Amino acid sequence: QDRARAKAANHPNSPKNVWAAIRKDIRDSAKKEIPSSCHREILKVIGSALYWAEGYKQSVNMVNFSNSDPLMIALVMRFFREVCKVSEAKFRGALHIHPHLDKEKAKKFWSGVSGIPLKQFHKTQFGVSKASKQKRDTLPLGTFRVVICDVKLKSKIDGWIAGIGNWSGLRAVGAIG
Repeated sequence: QDRARAKAANHPNSPKNVWAAIRKDIRDSAKKEIPSSCHREILKVIGSALYWAEGYKQSVNMVNFSNSDPLMIALVMRFFREVCKVSEAKFRGALHIHPHLDKEKAKKFWSGVSGIPLKQFHKTQFGVSKASKQKRDTLPLGTFRVVICDVKLKSKIDGWIAGIGNWSGLRAVGAIG
């Protein structure tokens, strides 16, 4: 029975495989709706929205953006370089990783993704976050943080976020007015 179930589950017409094909078709179609490149204004809105979602907003004098997705880090670095015109000397990188993982491998990886030289990295932080609930190796390369000490840039990004928040038609569900 177990072999029969396994064989049925892997059959091309099994519900699992049918739905996998449907999801793939939807993703492929949706991907074509996005332009293959973006101009500066789109990058400004995307970068600002990413910072709104993933950036550290409590500081008034520095920009901090953390994530574990290499494509998101690459995109936000493009935003910082092309839209914000941050000089290469201002970038700092920081790695947060579980203690048993290979920090040197992770640092080299994130340096390659971000373009930030290793000499501009802060000291690596080791620890297990409460969010991981003691799961191990879910982030084998840790979480990477881009740090830029620049009051004017932080204020400008805050302004762009406020501008997005002022778009007509935007309001929280249940908001009054």
